[in-house]
Amino acid sequence: MTSSTNSDIKEGETIYCELIATPKVDPKVGREYVFKARNLHPAHAKGKYLLETDVMDLVR
Repeated sequence: MTSSTNSDIKEGETIYCELIATPKVDPKVGREYVFKARNLHPAHAKGKYLLETDVMDLVR
């Protein structure tokens, strides 16, 4: 994570995501994207976990 508008998510954290069925782009390892999620899971075993997450290309 490089930045967030949610104060519960800090720079440098690893965040896990549940993607929506048809995200705008298919994310690839090593690239930067904008992730837009409806909710943050309140207590996931892996740590921070975004629910119903869409993925958008950072440059668009």
